[in-house]
Amino acid sequence: MSQLNELEYSALATQTGVSGITLNEQRVKFYDSQTGRNGSNPLQAEISYLQLQTSLTTSNVETLWRTFLLQQGITQQSSLNDMKRYFWINATYSPIQTYVKALSGLVAYYPLDETSGNAINQAPATLGTLDGTVSGATQGVAGQSGLAYSFDGVNDQISRTLISSDVTDVSTFILFKSDDYTKNRQPLWSHGSSTNGYALVLSGDATTDGSLYVLNHAVAWQDTAYNVQDNNWHIIVFNRNAAANNVQILLDGVQIYSANPSLGVPATTTSIGSENIGFFKGKLQHWGFVQQVLTTAQALKLAQLAGLA
Repeated sequence: MSQLNELEYSALATQTGVSGITLNEQRVKFYDSQTGRNGSNPLQAEISYLQLQTSLTTSNVETLWRTFLLQQGITQQSSLNDMKRYFWINATYSPIQTYVKALSGLVAYYPLDETSGNAINQAPATLGTLDGTVSGATQGVAGQSGLAYSFDGVNDQISRTLISSDVTDVSTFILFKSDDYTKNRQPLWSHGSSTNGYALVLSGDATTDGSLYVLNHAVAWQDTAYNVQDNNWHIIVFNRNAAANNVQILLDGVQIYSANPSLGVPATTTSIGSENIGFFKGKLQHWGFVQQVLTTAQALKLAQLAGLA
Protein backbone atom coordinates (compact mmCIF):
# COMPACT_ATOMS: atom_id res chain seq x y z
CA MET A 1 0.00 0.00 0.00
CA SER A 2 1.75 3.13 -1.19
CA GLN A 3 2.00 6.40 0.66
CA LEU A 4 1.48 9.88 -0.70
CA ASN A 5 5.01 11.11 -1.29
CA GLU A 6 6.28 14.64 -0.81
CA LEU A 7 5.90 15.53 -4.49
CA GLU A 8 2.29 14.38 -4.50
CA TYR A 9 1.52 16.39 -1.38
CA SER A 10 3.22 19.43 -2.91
CA ALA A 11 1.26 19.06 -6.14
CA LEU A 12 -2.05 18.87 -4.32
CA ALA A 13 -1.07 21.72 -2.01
CA THR A 14 -0.25 23.88 -5.04
CA GLN A 15 -3.65 23.18 -6.54
CA THR A 16 -5.60 23.83 -3.36
CA GLY A 17 -3.47 26.41 -1.59
CA VAL A 18 -3.23 24.11 1.43
CA SER A 19 0.06 22.64 2.64
CA GLY A 20 0.51 19.44 4.60
CA ILE A 21 -2.60 17.58 3.44
CA THR A 22 -2.68 14.75 5.97
CA LEU A 23 -5.24 12.79 7.92
CA ASN A 24 -4.25 13.57 11.48
CA GLU A 25 -5.54 13.99 14.98
CA GLN A 26 -5.43 17.78 14.85
CA ARG A 27 -7.79 17.88 11.87
CA VAL A 28 -10.21 15.54 13.63
CA LYS A 29 -10.17 17.67 16.76
CA PHE A 30 -10.72 20.81 14.70
CA TYR A 31 -13.65 19.24 12.86
CA ASP A 32 -15.15 18.06 16.16
CA SER A 33 -14.84 21.55 17.63
CA GLN A 34 -16.69 23.02 14.64
CA THR A 35 -19.45 20.42 14.53
CA GLY A 36 -19.91 19.47 18.18
CA ARG A 37 -19.04 15.86 17.36
CA ASN A 38 -16.63 13.56 19.12
CA GLY A 39 -14.16 11.21 17.47
CA SER A 40 -15.21 11.94 13.90
CA ASN A 41 -14.09 9.90 10.93
CA PRO A 42 -10.65 11.31 9.96
CA LEU A 43 -11.60 11.20 6.28
CA GLN A 44 -14.64 13.43 6.77
CA ALA A 45 -12.56 15.79 8.88
CA GLU A 46 -9.92 15.98 6.14
CA ILE A 47 -12.36 16.74 3.34
CA SER A 48 -14.18 19.33 5.44
CA TYR A 49 -10.90 20.98 6.42
CA LEU A 50 -9.82 21.12 2.79
CA GLN A 51 -13.09 22.76 1.76
CA LEU A 52 -13.02 25.22 4.66
CA GLN A 53 -9.45 26.36 4.08
CA THR A 54 -9.96 26.93 0.37
CA SER A 55 -13.58 28.16 0.51
CA LEU A 56 -14.38 25.65 -2.19
CA THR A 57 -17.59 23.86 -3.03
CA THR A 58 -17.65 20.11 -3.56
CA SER A 59 -17.59 20.60 -7.33
CA ASN A 60 -14.54 22.87 -7.08
CA VAL A 61 -12.68 20.29 -4.99
CA GLU A 62 -13.59 17.58 -7.49
CA THR A 63 -12.27 19.69 -10.37
CA LEU A 64 -8.97 20.27 -8.58
CA TRP A 65 -8.77 16.57 -7.73
CA ARG A 66 -9.12 15.63 -11.41
CA THR A 67 -6.48 18.23 -12.31
CA PHE A 68 -4.15 16.72 -9.74
CA LEU A 69 -4.67 13.23 -11.20
CA LEU A 70 -3.96 14.50 -14.71
CA GLN A 71 -0.71 15.99 -13.44
CA GLN A 72 0.20 12.54 -12.18
CA GLY A 73 -0.55 11.03 -15.60
CA ILE A 74 -3.85 9.45 -14.51
CA THR A 75 -6.40 10.03 -17.26
CA GLN A 76 -9.34 7.78 -16.36
CA GLN A 77 -12.59 9.22 -15.06
CA SER A 78 -12.32 10.06 -11.37
CA SER A 79 -14.82 11.45 -8.90
CA LEU A 80 -14.73 13.01 -5.46
CA ASN A 81 -15.38 9.55 -4.04
CA ASP A 82 -12.17 8.40 -5.69
CA MET A 83 -10.41 11.29 -3.96
CA LYS A 84 -11.81 10.17 -0.63
CA ARG A 85 -10.72 6.60 -1.20
CA TYR A 86 -7.26 7.78 -2.26
CA PHE A 87 -6.80 9.77 0.91
CA TRP A 88 -8.28 7.01 3.05
CA ILE A 89 -5.94 4.37 1.65
CA ASN A 90 -2.78 6.37 1.08
CA ALA A 91 -2.62 9.27 3.50
CA THR A 92 -0.20 8.95 6.39
CA TYR A 93 -1.19 9.73 9.96
CA SER A 94 2.35 10.37 11.17
CA PRO A 95 5.84 10.42 9.62
CA ILE A 96 6.88 7.27 11.47
CA GLN A 97 4.30 5.15 9.64
CA THR A 98 5.77 5.77 6.22
CA TYR A 99 9.25 4.86 7.45
CA VAL A 100 8.14 1.70 9.26
CA LYS A 101 6.13 0.39 6.31
CA ALA A 102 9.23 0.63 4.12
CA LEU A 103 11.43 -1.42 6.49
CA SER A 104 12.91 -4.54 4.91
CA GLY A 105 11.67 -7.71 6.61
CA LEU A 106 8.65 -6.06 8.26
CA VAL A 107 6.28 -8.88 9.28
CA ALA A 108 3.72 -7.06 11.42
CA TYR A 109 3.05 -3.43 12.31
CA TYR A 110 0.30 -2.05 14.54
CA PRO A 111 0.18 1.76 14.66
CA LEU A 112 -2.52 1.34 17.34
CA ASP A 113 -4.38 4.39 16.05
CA GLU A 114 -7.83 2.85 15.72
CA THR A 115 -10.76 4.27 17.66
CA SER A 116 -12.60 0.92 17.83
CA GLY A 117 -12.35 -2.70 16.69
CA ASN A 118 -9.25 -4.81 16.18
CA ALA A 119 -5.64 -3.64 16.13
CA ILE A 120 -5.05 -3.59 12.37
CA ASN A 121 -1.79 -4.91 10.98
CA GLN A 122 -0.45 -2.45 8.40
CA ALA A 123 2.73 -4.23 7.29
CA PRO A 124 2.46 -4.17 3.46
CA ALA A 125 3.65 -7.77 3.00
CA THR A 126 1.03 -9.21 5.36
CA LEU A 127 -1.78 -6.68 4.96
CA GLY A 128 -5.20 -8.15 5.66
CA THR A 129 -3.81 -10.74 8.06
CA LEU A 130 -2.31 -10.85 11.57
CA ASP A 131 -4.79 -8.36 13.07
CA GLY A 132 -4.73 -8.31 16.87
CA THR A 133 -7.68 -8.83 19.22
CA VAL A 134 -8.18 -5.89 21.60
CA SER A 135 -9.34 -6.72 25.13
CA GLY A 136 -10.27 -3.77 27.32
CA ALA A 137 -7.75 -1.20 26.10
CA THR A 138 -9.10 2.31 25.51
CA GLN A 139 -8.58 3.23 21.87
CA GLY A 140 -8.16 6.57 20.14
CA VAL A 141 -6.34 8.47 22.89
CA ALA A 142 -3.69 11.10 22.21
CA GLY A 143 -0.26 9.61 21.63
CA GLN A 144 3.26 10.82 20.95
CA SER A 145 2.87 10.35 17.20
CA GLY A 146 -0.79 10.06 16.21
CA LEU A 147 -3.41 8.21 18.21
CA ALA A 148 -2.60 5.48 20.76
CA TYR A 149 -4.16 2.88 23.08
CA SER A 150 -4.41 3.26 26.84
CA PHE A 151 -3.96 0.19 29.09
CA ASP A 152 -5.30 0.04 32.67
CA GLY A 153 -2.65 -2.28 34.15
CA VAL A 154 -5.35 -4.71 35.30
CA ASN A 155 -6.51 -6.78 32.35
CA ASP A 156 -6.12 -4.73 29.15
CA GLN A 157 -4.17 -6.34 26.31
CA ILE A 158 -3.83 -7.07 22.61
CA SER A 159 -3.28 -10.66 21.57
CA ARG A 160 -3.16 -12.92 18.56
CA THR A 161 -1.75 -16.27 17.49
CA LEU A 162 2.05 -16.10 17.47
CA ILE A 163 3.27 -13.83 14.69
CA SER A 164 6.58 -15.63 14.21
CA SER A 165 8.66 -18.29 15.94
CA ASP A 166 11.76 -16.96 14.20
CA VAL A 167 14.68 -16.56 16.60
CA THR A 168 17.45 -15.73 14.12
CA ASP A 169 17.77 -12.02 13.38
CA VAL A 170 14.61 -10.30 14.60
CA SER A 171 13.63 -6.94 16.05
CA THR A 172 10.61 -5.76 18.03
CA PHE A 173 9.89 -2.08 18.72
CA ILE A 174 7.21 -0.06 20.48
CA LEU A 175 6.43 3.45 21.74
CA PHE A 176 5.37 3.50 25.38
CA LYS A 177 4.41 5.93 28.13
CA SER A 178 4.03 4.52 31.61
CA ASP A 179 1.34 5.94 33.87
CA ASP A 180 3.06 4.43 36.93
CA TYR A 181 6.56 3.00 36.54
CA THR A 182 6.48 1.81 40.17
CA LYS A 183 3.84 -0.80 39.36
CA ASN A 184 5.51 -4.21 39.43
CA ARG A 185 5.80 -6.42 36.33
CA GLN A 186 4.50 -4.44 33.35
CA PRO A 187 5.12 -6.29 30.05
CA LEU A 188 5.45 -4.02 27.03
CA TRP A 189 5.08 -7.02 24.75
CA SER A 190 5.53 -10.79 24.79
CA HIS A 191 6.42 -13.44 22.21
CA GLY A 192 5.26 -16.79 23.57
CA SER A 193 3.43 -18.05 26.64
CA SER A 194 4.29 -18.82 30.26
CA THR A 195 6.60 -21.68 29.28
CA ASN A 196 8.25 -20.49 26.06
CA GLY A 197 9.56 -17.41 24.29
CA TYR A 198 10.49 -14.07 25.83
CA ALA A 199 9.17 -10.64 26.85
CA LEU A 200 10.32 -7.11 27.67
CA VAL A 201 9.06 -5.93 31.05
CA LEU A 202 9.05 -2.59 32.91
CA SER A 203 9.70 -2.95 36.67
CA GLY A 204 10.39 -6.63 36.13
CA ASP A 205 11.10 -9.38 38.64
CA ALA A 206 10.34 -7.98 42.11
CA THR A 207 11.26 -4.34 41.36
CA THR A 208 9.15 -1.19 41.53
CA ASP A 209 11.73 1.29 40.22
CA GLY A 210 11.17 1.24 36.46
CA SER A 211 13.89 -1.33 35.85
CA LEU A 212 13.79 -2.87 32.38
CA TYR A 213 13.98 -6.64 32.40
CA VAL A 214 14.19 -9.27 29.69
CA LEU A 215 12.08 -12.26 30.67
CA ASN A 216 12.79 -15.77 29.49
CA HIS A 217 9.41 -17.47 29.76
CA ALA A 218 11.07 -20.34 31.55
CA VAL A 219 10.94 -17.74 34.38
CA ALA A 220 14.49 -16.43 34.16
CA TRP A 221 14.76 -12.66 34.70
CA GLN A 222 17.58 -10.74 33.03
CA ASP A 223 18.16 -7.25 34.47
CA THR A 224 19.25 -4.69 31.86
CA ALA A 225 20.54 -2.44 34.68
CA TYR A 226 18.60 0.44 33.13
CA ASN A 227 15.67 2.24 34.74
CA VAL A 228 12.93 4.29 33.09
CA GLN A 229 11.88 6.45 36.03
CA ASP A 230 9.54 8.90 34.36
CA ASN A 231 6.11 9.05 32.80
CA ASN A 232 7.30 10.36 29.43
CA TRP A 233 7.05 8.83 25.98
CA HIS A 234 9.90 6.58 24.82
CA ILE A 235 10.58 4.26 21.91
CA ILE A 236 12.37 1.01 22.60
CA VAL A 237 13.96 -1.32 20.03
CA PHE A 238 14.73 -4.92 21.02
CA ASN A 239 17.18 -6.69 18.70
CA ARG A 240 17.74 -10.44 18.93
CA ASN A 241 20.67 -11.96 17.05
CA ALA A 242 20.44 -15.68 17.74
CA ALA A 243 23.58 -16.60 15.80
CA ALA A 244 25.65 -14.38 18.08
CA ASN A 245 23.42 -15.19 21.06
CA ASN A 246 23.09 -11.45 21.60
CA VAL A 247 20.29 -9.12 22.65
CA GLN A 248 20.64 -5.39 22.08
CA ILE A 249 18.17 -2.83 23.43
CA LEU A 250 18.04 0.79 22.28
CA LEU A 251 15.96 3.46 24.04
CA ASP A 252 15.17 6.62 22.08
CA GLY A 253 17.87 5.67 19.59
CA VAL A 254 20.61 5.04 22.19
CA GLN A 255 21.92 1.59 23.15
CA ILE A 256 21.24 0.83 26.81
CA TYR A 257 21.87 -2.92 26.87
CA SER A 258 23.89 -5.54 25.02
CA ALA A 259 24.31 -8.99 26.51
CA ASN A 260 23.77 -12.69 25.99
CA PRO A 261 20.70 -13.67 28.01
CA SER A 262 19.11 -17.08 27.70
CA LEU A 263 15.90 -16.76 25.68
CA GLY A 264 13.34 -19.40 24.76
CA VAL A 265 11.81 -20.19 21.37
CA PRO A 266 8.37 -18.53 21.21
CA ALA A 267 5.17 -20.46 20.50
CA THR A 268 1.40 -20.03 20.71
CA THR A 269 0.81 -16.29 21.35
CA THR A 270 2.06 -12.76 20.71
CA SER A 271 0.77 -10.18 23.20
CA ILE A 272 1.05 -6.42 23.56
CA GLY A 273 0.72 -4.88 27.02
CA SER A 274 0.53 -8.22 28.81
CA GLU A 275 2.14 -11.51 29.71
CA ASN A 276 1.09 -14.14 32.23
CA ILE A 277 3.01 -12.27 34.95
CA GLY A 278 1.21 -8.94 34.63
CA PHE A 279 -0.23 -6.06 32.60
CA PHE A 280 1.15 -2.71 31.42
CA LYS A 281 -0.32 0.53 32.78
CA GLY A 282 -0.02 3.45 30.38
CA LYS A 283 -0.15 4.19 26.65
CA LEU A 284 1.27 2.20 23.74
CA GLN A 285 1.56 2.78 19.99
CA HIS A 286 3.58 1.81 16.93
CA TRP A 287 4.42 -1.82 17.73
CA GLY A 288 6.35 -3.65 15.04
CA PHE A 289 8.10 -6.95 14.40
CA VAL A 290 10.88 -7.19 11.80
CA GLN A 291 12.75 -10.26 10.57
CA GLN A 292 16.10 -8.51 10.70
CA VAL A 293 18.16 -6.72 13.34
CA LEU A 294 17.56 -3.00 13.08
CA THR A 295 20.72 -0.93 12.93
CA THR A 296 21.55 1.82 15.40
CA ALA A 297 20.89 4.32 12.61
CA GLN A 298 17.44 2.83 11.99
CA ALA A 299 16.60 2.87 15.70
CA LEU A 300 17.69 6.50 15.88
CA LYS A 301 15.58 7.36 12.83
CA LEU A 302 12.51 5.83 14.46
CA ALA A 303 13.15 7.93 17.57
CA GLN A 304 13.60 11.08 15.49
CA LEU A 305 10.40 10.51 13.52
CA ALA A 306 8.57 9.97 16.79
CA GLY A 307 9.94 13.26 18.11
CA LEU A 308 12.02 11.53 20.79
CA ALA A 309 15.56 12.23 19.58
